[in-house]
Amino acid sequence: MSGAFGLALVVATGIALMTTGLPAFLVILAMATMGAAAATLAGAVDPAIFGALPNRVISLLESDLLQALPLYVLMGTLLNRLPLASALFR
Repeated sequence: MSGAFGLALVVATGIALMTTGLPAFLVILAMATMGAAAATLAGAVDPAIFGALPNRVISLLESDLLQALPLYVLMGTLLNRLPLASALFR
């Protein structure tokens, strides 16, 4: 049952991405929120699990590698959008 629900969320995410024109992170965030709410309302997920999420996120941020990933993404975005990258490649 949960596999079919997950597949339905993936299909709904793809359809929402193609039809709404919203940024992908907004669509994925909205689908994850709706999926979590639906699973909680259906009784498939205990609501107490969501109380443990902040502690897990904080413990993930203690890793040096995971702290560096947003900086790499930022640098990639800046190099993609600024004319500096084309000057460096020339």
